[in-house]
Amino acid sequence: MSKEEQNSLLLALKVLKQINPKINSQSFLKLQSLFKNSFDDWLEVDFSNWHQTNNNAQTFTLLKSAILNQRQIKFNYIKANGRLEKRRCDPFKLIFKAQAWYLQGFCLTRNEFRTFKINRMSSIKILKQTFSSKSVPKIPKINLQEQTIHLRLLFSERICYRVYDEFNHHDIHSRDDGTVVVDTDLPNEGWLIRYLLSFGKYIKILSPKSIKSKMKQELNEIYRNI
Repeated sequence: MSKEEQNSLLLALKVLKQINPKINSQSFLKLQSLFKNSFDDWLEVDFSNWHQTNNNAQTFTLLKSAILNQRQIKFNYIKANGRLEKRRCDPFKLIFKAQAWYLQGFCLTRNEFRTFKINRMSSIKILKQTFSSKSVPKIPKINLQEQTIHLRLLFSERICYRVYDEFNHHDIHSRDDGTVVVDTDLPNEGWLIRYLLSFGKYIKILSPKSIKSKMKQELNEIYRNI
């Protein structure tokens, strides 16, 4: 193997260390010794949150076991609307996307492939029933062209760290007073107002007026619940 191929293999094991720390660490050290490759420690992958040291580790291990042994699972699932549902499925694939883990499986409750966010799964149990292999469809990308709304937002400099984390830098325009204006298209979904409110007093809606009205309505409802 060339030096580049050796480094690529060691890099892959470095990334996979989070999935099976003990085995992948051993494999990494063995290959590193075999290749006589120091492999500068320039990359670290950690799937846990800053405030958690072992995020979803037990759930991940449980689901991995069910997938590899082709065993059905049942669990409780919180839908986007907050409703709790009992689900049963054939688990096929674990996916890490947009800073979160997902399970792709054939939902026996809905009789079709579904993608479940692991953070919303609870009371997971591996069942005795097995399942056969199926062709797993690719997760379709969401077409947002007809579902988006154009927003012009003004942010205080106190919240700029989040702005640069969450918006395309090409959409961010800095101003002399330290504030930034963001021109962006976001999905016109129910969660949009709650997302904008998460910026607290550090955001001002410049346009459109419809979003301003919805923000005021949401704030009024929040005030009534205090």
